[in-house]
Parts: sequence; structure tokens; C-alpha cells
Amino acid sequence: MRHPLLVFLLILLALIPILIWGYAAYGLAISYQASEAGARKAGQAVAILLMVVLALTPALIGGILMMVGAALLRRKPLGSRIMATLGIAIVVLTLAVALAFEGSAAHYSMVVTAIAYALLHLGLVVWMWRDWRGATL
Repeated sequence: MRHPLLVFLLILLALIPILIWGYAAYGLAISYQASEAGARKAGQAVAILLMVVLALTPALIGGILMMVGAALLRRKPLGSRIMATLGIAIVVLTLAVALAFEGSAAHYSMVVTAIAYALLHLGLVVWMWRDWRGATL
């Protein structure tokens, strides 16, 4: 394989939405257990975290597609590029929708971080599809 850094970056950027979804799901489980035990305001936390987990589910699916694309790079270069590009598109679209819903309440640092994160993903797409006809990764 000529570009192990590409595989590393694909896996690293795919782990971010997967870990964030897992963290939110863990918080949902803890809040649900607390609400069953009778904790005050835990029911509201469960409802909010359920909405967060559901909103992050497309990014989780995109992260999984990116991981599959990274795993297939050696065996099926064209299929892996398509799979990783679909995953990246889903993650970036989820990010854009989240920023759109956040609106003016978003702090500028959140917007700058989201733009940098999206540019990293788009850079990976360009890197994957550069000279795709003649070379294998």
C-alpha cells in the first residue's frame, strides 16, 4: 500500500463521530438508569440525550462507512473510495445540519472547528480520488 497515512487518517476521522455517538449513548443509558431510580429531572435529560443520539446516528453510519472504506483500500480500491466518500459526505452533511440548527447560538469557535473538520474530510476525498484511474492506493 502506497499511502498508509491515508488509511490512518480515514480511521482516525471515522472514529470521532463513532466515539461521540457512543459517549452520548452512554450518557443516555446512565440518565435512564437514574430516572428509573427516581432521580429528579432525569426524565428530561433522557429525552434530550435521546434527541442527541438520534441526531448523531447519521454521523455514526458515515463513520462506519469510512471505516469500511479504509479496510477495503488494499483489496477493492474503487469500492473503498466510493464507500469512504459516501461516509464522508454523510458526516459532513450531518455536521452542516447540526450547525444550521444551532444557528446564532453557536459560538464562533464551534463554527471554526466545524469548518476545519469538514475541510479535513474534503481533503481526504480529494486525496483518495486524485489519480484514481491509473494507480491503486
